[in-house]
Amino acid sequence: MSTKFLGGMRGLTKFVEKIRNCANQEEEKLIVVEELAKLRRKFKKMDQLVPYDRKKYILKLLYISMLGYECDVGHAEAVGLISQPKYAEKQVGYMVTSVILNEENDFLRMAINSVRNDVVSKDESFQCLALACIANVGGAEFAESLAGDVVNVLLSTTIRPLVRKKAALCLLRLFRKMPDILNPDEFSAKMAYLLEEKDLGICLAVVTLLDGIVSVEDYRGYENCVSPLVNLLERVVKNQDVLPEYLYYGIPAPWLQARIMRVLRKFPTPEDAETLGAELAILKKILIGTEKVANVNKNNALNAVLFEVISLTTSLEFSTELLDQCATQLGEFAKNTKEPNVRYLGLSALVRLASSPDTLEVVKPLRETIVEALRSADVSIRKRALGLLFAMCDHTNAREIVDALLQYVEDRDDDYEIQEELALKCMILAERFSEKDRLWYASVAMQLIDKLGDCDYEVVSDDVWFRLVQVVTNDPSLHAAAAKLALGKLLGGAKAAAENNKENGVNGLGNVLANINDAADGGNEVDFFGQPSSTTQHQQTQSQRVRHETPPHDMLLKSAGYILGEFGYLIANEQHCSVKRYVPILISGLEQSSDCRTRQILASSLCKICCRKGCDAASKQLVLDGLQSCLTDIDEELQQRCTEYLGIIKSGDTALFKALEPMPEYPKRDSWLEKMVQTTEGEDDSIFASERATAEYKSVEKRSGMSNNNMLDLGAIAEEEEEEEPRTTGGTIDLDELLGLPSSKPNVNVSGSKPSLSMLPAPSISSVNASTSEAIDDLLGGLMLGGGGGGDASNASTTANANNDPFGLNLGNGGNNVIPSVKQKQQQPPSQQKDLAALVGGVDDPFGVVPAQQQQRKRFLEPTVNVEECVRKLVSQDSGVLYEDTELQIGIKSKWQGSRGRLALYLGNKTEKNIQFSLSVDDIPEVKTQLAPLPQDIGPKMQVQCQMQCACYAVFVNAPKLRVTFDGRDIPPIELPIHVAKFYSVAQQTQPQDFFAKWHQMSAIAQKQKVIDVNAQCAGLSTVCNVLKNARWTIHERLDPNPANAVFGARFFSEQNGELPLSLRLESDATNSSRFRVTVVSVDSNLSNAAMRIVERALVY
Repeated sequence: MSTKFLGGMRGLTKFVEKIRNCANQEEEKLIVVEELAKLRRKFKKMDQLVPYDRKKYILKLLYISMLGYECDVGHAEAVGLISQPKYAEKQVGYMVTSVILNEENDFLRMAINSVRNDVVSKDESFQCLALACIANVGGAEFAESLAGDVVNVLLSTTIRPLVRKKAALCLLRLFRKMPDILNPDEFSAKMAYLLEEKDLGICLAVVTLLDGIVSVEDYRGYENCVSPLVNLLERVVKNQDVLPEYLYYGIPAPWLQARIMRVLRKFPTPEDAETLGAELAILKKILIGTEKVANVNKNNALNAVLFEVISLTTSLEFSTELLDQCATQLGEFAKNTKEPNVRYLGLSALVRLASSPDTLEVVKPLRETIVEALRSADVSIRKRALGLLFAMCDHTNAREIVDALLQYVEDRDDDYEIQEELALKCMILAERFSEKDRLWYASVAMQLIDKLGDCDYEVVSDDVWFRLVQVVTNDPSLHAAAAKLALGKLLGGAKAAAENNKENGVNGLGNVLANINDAADGGNEVDFFGQPSSTTQHQQTQSQRVRHETPPHDMLLKSAGYILGEFGYLIANEQHCSVKRYVPILISGLEQSSDCRTRQILASSLCKICCRKGCDAASKQLVLDGLQSCLTDIDEELQQRCTEYLGIIKSGDTALFKALEPMPEYPKRDSWLEKMVQTTEGEDDSIFASERATAEYKSVEKRSGMSNNNMLDLGAIAEEEEEEEPRTTGGTIDLDELLGLPSSKPNVNVSGSKPSLSMLPAPSISSVNASTSEAIDDLLGGLMLGGGGGGDASNASTTANANNDPFGLNLGNGGNNVIPSVKQKQQQPPSQQKDLAALVGGVDDPFGVVPAQQQQRKRFLEPTVNVEECVRKLVSQDSGVLYEDTELQIGIKSKWQGSRGRLALYLGNKTEKNIQFSLSVDDIPEVKTQLAPLPQDIGPKMQVQCQMQCACYAVFVNAPKLRVTFDGRDIPPIELPIHVAKFYSVAQQTQPQDFFAKWHQMSAIAQKQKVIDVNAQCAGLSTVCNVLKNARWTIHERLDPNPANAVFGARFFSEQNGELPLSLRLESDATNSSRFRVTVVSVDSNLSNAAMRIVERALVY
């Protein structure tokens, strides 16, 4: 608070100096407390104070408040100064009121009349003070009481532009607080009139107001403002009637140009040809006329306008002719190495162009420029260039782009900032565009694993080689080629490791590999299960030598070892591809790797290699020695696995070898890597974000056969929801009580525990010599994912794992799982044997090789309610519990009108800690949904409300699914209660002759009839009628002459088809109160089928 502002008030000046001279906070607090006591005494005699003292004491109060102390006195006195006639007192009153009072303070009601008087007064100083106070404090009461007066000030042509600009910004503040104060039907014409003002200051304020309006609500209702906006932009660009004070380095009002174009992006492409032509002509003039200049400030202003032009051009329809010019200009920006900010923005704009198929072609010629940007010293530019290359990739340039990225990996192996993202996107592009050449994809994947798998931190995650194995397994034509590729990479990695050790003074693997290769063609062959020949001693010597060599890095060992274990037998007879070439390397990895997961995978692979054709006796002995050496390993699971593998190999029972057959094909599924990229692609510049409004589901336009009464007022529902539902509540959460429902929590014991692996005894080798059937049942019993002894809840997954992983690749936490006999396996349906979900256990571990300690991170909790039953109940209810487990409860309330709906999801955190969560919806083509912005977490014993809008575009059968991630675990997808019946509206009852005429007409088009036996709880005609009425059917009383029957009607609304009538007839069985014949007729066969399905779901369960 400056001395000049204190205006010579000595008491105030001394008080401020005293505060500033305090030695510590305690001394300051004593002075403040003493001063507040003095102010209380003075304010009791406010009527006796002269204006000078009033201002002085109120300013002291303001200073104390600015210091952070709570001021519980002087509020009424500060508000009282607003009504004083002199400017000095009004200024202090408005200033203090704006600082120490908020919109919920009751004292503000005392000032409404005084503020209104100042707003409508003819003194411009008073008007400015009042408008500033309204904008700073204005709450709902100010908006409701003063909005009309502010609008009048804005529209008045007799008031100075300074005051009108303040009025526009003040009105924007009130609108954000209460959008209902501006009715588009009335205010849009006034807005269009204001955009024709000559004063550019008023125009800037009005454009800002319009920007705020269309951002908060919607552009609909303000379409008539597009033409004035274009005219205003044209006037500014052509420098018509622009005063010198609005020129910035010779550029007419660049800030106003940018603001206008940003607002135009929020409107659809003008339908008027003249307006559209004028808009395109202006954009073309700016694009052509903008040239780089030496002055930095002017250049920045030109670039700001140019980027807005490009963003607006790409969002306009019929602007194809300008896209080439935009791409050319952006290419120049991308080459600008002297201005990294401009280069970054240019690349960001190109990403926007490349993301649309219509504009992708104009970006492709810039590939070399973008690859060059990938080598920039600025990491943000490198990331943008990488994202742009990913966005612009298609079948025509995929190989060139992937090759460029691989070359970058070779040249810049120390670029740790983008290596992980680069590897991920390389894998996705290679898979996405390799339908005709999967070997290329496998080659790219192995290159990335070989090059980046050995980094100090995890650049190539396990998801990369998981996906590689899935693709290779599902393509039989790729098996042998992938095995050759894996062998080449494995040998190359071993050679590189040997050379690296040689440089460091360690014996390399080269001599050993040479000896192994020399011995590959020699030696006496024996029967597969016979005793070793005279080469045994020679091979044992080799085994001892191999154990002291260095294998490749773990990532290459895992991927190559798995592929060779599955498909290595296919190339065993080919030149330079014998088992002897790679078994020693895998053995060295088994014995020397420090990663338990790698060793477990190698043990499984070596067992498969040993038990298949092409494995000679020498290699078999190597495997046996390697597995034998792991029997005393510190890893208990590896001990158990090697014990059982040795038993399989030594038993010589061909029936046991069936457990080691190649993996079946995995079910077709989208790549998890694609989802990982989607989660990392969240970064987007708002300047380039698509704000162009399209004909989307939020439209409130009339559709054929629809009236305004059938449209959903989302704003009204939002306001009603805010009044009815608290957003956050403390205490224990129970959504049953919140929604007025009976408790749905069964008494469920969820404390089942699984025994630790260390508690399970490892089977001895002697147990393998039991009968064949018993050996198959029990031999690999402790190897399945999930363990045993966990109770009934895990039985299903145990069986599935046994069926899908008969050779023990699921390195779980041990347990007592049992592999079924061969006969049992043959009797099981193929879907069980190929069920990847049972094998995978999650996308983070598609081969089940994660140890139990790591798999516990991905928790799964059984729901404590019947989720399917909850969804079924919501067919005929608009509120209820959707999902619940021991940590999370999800409730739902919904409102429906016409083809629109609004849902409120209530997520309750039942734990004692703060939990992070996320929501997403799997949309279907016929129904579009939109989630409101969500918080990132839920407090302990708290709940949050998540709003969702939806619109129906056509008839549909399957409902959208809700995906919830809660505390790091993925809840199974939950069906949302969005089905065709929710979009029914009341059908007016007509005369019988009219109804039956329409019935016969519709039955000839689309009739669905079915006899159903309803649930016992729904038995009886009256009960069924009530259920159907709750499902939004309208009963037509006394329309059917038979009193044992009932007739219903409804109107189905969708965005595309408008209103579709449908009717239902319910005929009861006189001998069975639970049996009914249901007939549904409509003008659309899909609608009849969907309606019948919903009726069955509501009545049969």
